[in-house]
Amino acid sequence: MKLKIFDYPQLLLLGLALGFLFFGWNAAEQHLTSFYQKTEGQTATALNSLAILYASAIIGSFAGPIFVRKFGLKTAIIFGFLTYIVLTFGITSKITPLIFTLSALLGIGSGILSVSQIDLLRLFSPQNLRGELAGSINALRTIGGGLGVFSVFLF
Repeated sequence: MKLKIFDYPQLLLLGLALGFLFFGWNAAEQHLTSFYQKTEGQTATALNSLAILYASAIIGSFAGPIFVRKFGLKTAIIFGFLTYIVLTFGITSKITPLIFTLSALLGIGSGILSVSQIDLLRLFSPQNLRGELAGSINALRTIGGGLGVFSVFLF
């Protein structure tokens, strides 16, 4: 059985990019979560950061279509990717207001990235294959994330 995603290079590239993104993100998240659990008084910072992030993701999901329309699909995808990277580096600063600000930015960026991913899928795939292709993209993202978590245990 041949996976259909290999017939759609733009979507394969998106899936692989998300896999690499979540490889790094999940590895950093696992490492930093354990770091903050060992650091006195920082558990609340981590939990508050997550609350801000998820609340902001709702805003990003609503803002996503506007952002894509105004700046274009490519810019929206790049922006979404960059917000993950920026928060990862921001967490290492241990500056709580910066972490909260970057958490809000990531939430918005993740919402925009999600909307952009759906829009890219709509543009480059036939309607009858969208479910299969969306599953393949998600599988590549999940494999990357799983490998990222696994890599933390190796080092």
